[in-house]
Amino acid sequence: MPIDSIYDLSDKALVEIKDWLKPWFRPGAGSTTATTLPFADEMAVLAATRDLRGYWRLGDGATPFADTSGNAGGPNNMVKTVIGTAMTDSVTGALPTADDDGAVQFNALGATTGDYLTATHVTLFRGSGDTTIALWVYPMSATGTQTIFGTMDVANGGWYFALSGLQMFFTRKDGGGTKTAVGPNLPLNKWTFVAVSWNPGAGVEFYLGGHLVYSDTVVQGVFDQTALRLGRRYTVPESFQGAVDEVSIWGVRLTAVEIATLANSGGLALSDGFTTSVVSTSGSYAATSHDDVILASGTSTITLPTADGITGKQITIKNIGAGTITVAQTGAETIDGSATDLTLAAADSVILVSDGGTTGSAAGWQIVGSYSYP
Repeated sequence: MPIDSIYDLSDKALVEIKDWLKPWFRPGAGSTTATTLPFADEMAVLAATRDLRGYWRLGDGATPFADTSGNAGGPNNMVKTVIGTAMTDSVTGALPTADDDGAVQFNALGATTGDYLTATHVTLFRGSGDTTIALWVYPMSATGTQTIFGTMDVANGGWYFALSGLQMFFTRKDGGGTKTAVGPNLPLNKWTFVAVSWNPGAGVEFYLGGHLVYSDTVVQGVFDQTALRLGRRYTVPESFQGAVDEVSIWGVRLTAVEIATLANSGGLALSDGFTTSVVSTSGSYAATSHDDVILASGTSTITLPTADGITGKQITIKNIGAGTITVAQTGAETIDGSATDLTLAAADSVILVSDGGTTGSAAGWQIVGSYSYP
């Protein structure tokens, strides 16, 4: 293999080595329990040496949303501006149940005005040097331009991270003009861990689920704006419709290894566009919007999450035991338009997709595939 190819693979190799070593250096080593720290604890470990400038867990349930970074320039809490379409102050977050303290959901879309969050500091958030932003994102619409996070207004410049449809892009502006780097698509109705790192003189990198997926040499100068806005842009709405959790901004370019550590902390393995969340259970289980595949055994009931608000979400359930598995819906929701629960015999499986509700009917689940063992 050519030497330059070995260098190209170095970050990936380091991630694989670090993941292999984790069970030996994390709480729970030698056991079958979690071998990584919870997300917030991994953040604290990294923050001890890596200039964490702001960290908003967004589990407060009401404004203000606390900055827990511990930065000497803070705390710089996020405060809600009430305008137009109301946001939801508390929804289920991206992290596993034991670590999840909730998230926020923005409900306006595009040019529609809606509630948003702002945190202000004179210098911490300018992004004029090495910078990384990291957050969990759950897009609920693939329509139009939606700004998720940033500082940029039309007149004075700055930076922002946004979606065009579901395609990520990052824009920076100063007196010399506007520069944009375009990355890959985010999955719809799934939590994805996203990180964007940049240096105004060196370019920008996009990470999904801890994986480096795109880099660009787009450069730009010093930025003027000092306030962060979450959920829309300055001056023009470009509102984001979806949920956001565990938002952070760093005064360094985090390495690929550090970003992968955060993405995989606490044994997350959530849907990130690259991996599939697989749950194994031998008892009754309440499925969540994070679950992709549920392997059930025993004689038990799997209750589907509410289909409302997660249009297009797909869940596969398979009976891997000898008993009977009941698949139940939530509340008045239906499965294929019926209030009757499904039953899966041994080795049977079913694939369900949320319809999110259609005109004149409540949300429900549609069967798009099934298999019965002969």
